Amino acid sequence: MPRANSSDSSTGQSVWFSQLTDTAAPGAIVCLPYAGMGSAAFSGWRNSKFDAADIFAAQLPGRDGRLHDPPIDNAVELAGHLADAVSGSPLADRPLTLLGCSFGGVVAYELACQLRLRGRNIQHLVVAACRPPSALSVTDPVASLPDQDMISKLQDWYDAIPPEIGNNPDILELVLPAIRADMHVYETYAYRDAEPLACPITAIGGSDDRMVSINDLHGWQKETSAKFSCRQFAGNHFFVNNQFATVLRYLQRQIGPR
Repeated sequence: MPRANSSDSSTGQSVWFSQLTDTAAPGAIVCLPYAGMGSAAFSGWRNSKFDAADIFAAQLPGRDGRLHDPPIDNAVELAGHLADAVSGSPLADRPLTLLGCSFGGVVAYELACQLRLRGRNIQHLVVAACRPPSALSVTDPVASLPDQDMISKLQDWYDAIPPEIGNNPDILELVLPAIRADMHVYETYAYRDAEPLACPITAIGGSDDRMVSINDLHGWQKETSAKFSCRQFAGNHFFVNNQFATVLRYLQRQIGPR
């Protein structure tokens, strides 16, 4: 696959990240969305009072303003592009926290590992609604199913596709490639036993999430040699969407200045 562009030549800014907040904090937090979603998943965070770090949303190929860039369906390759983008942007010089939701949690973990190989340790890893990478065994893959079968499965499991999208063939045609690629990332991810990360890990989830249990969240503890924190919030797999103010207050305490 051709190497994805890492910057906009007209501005010198990375096409991979959209800055949502601008504070005096030295640190930055990069947010990676649920499968098939784009930076708009975090648009509500723009007006937050979160000041522990500047918030950036990852802009992945195949969504947002990058619909003409083919989505990437391999976790290592996707994380490699993101690591290149981090290294070639102002984020390279800032204390960095990664936050990943579900599929985004897998990518955030892989990105943390790849940055470590490049000599860059992140400050904190936050994973939301995501099983630990050593326990991602998928018994009922959907990425290779016909469109309607895949949609039906995802709807049954996650209630993931709003009717205004699922019932609109034109919109579905736009978003399905990204959904399919992201599910392929999740279903084919090959965990490699490695040294635990040196940064703290915070695992959060929804108390009504049928797919990721509190025990799953606690499984992340083995991936860090530093502090581990875990908490559930009211809500389902997409609890972050409705609880973002509460989640950000919690993260303020986890990653803000001591």
